[in-house]
Amino acid sequence: MKIEEISRRYLDGNSEELIVHVDKKDLQLLGYILETIEGMCYYSTIDKDDSQVKITYTVDYKLDIEKILKSLREHE
Repeated sequence: MKIEEISRRYLDGNSEELIVHVDKKDLQLLGYILETIEGMCYYSTIDKDDSQVKITYTVDYKLDIEKILKSLREHE
């Protein structure tokens, strides 16, 4: 899955916000996967036409989220 990081910023309260772009065909699959890890992060599709997703998580889960996204990038 092609996942391109658009931006990342630190939020008040020990959280980060990550905005990524995915291929339109993978948008629904990414949503399903992020749903399965409920509690680790929150996500929303911010631009369906450009397939942009905002993922918000606490820094406690940062490494876990990065591992999941890395695994998805390596999966075809």
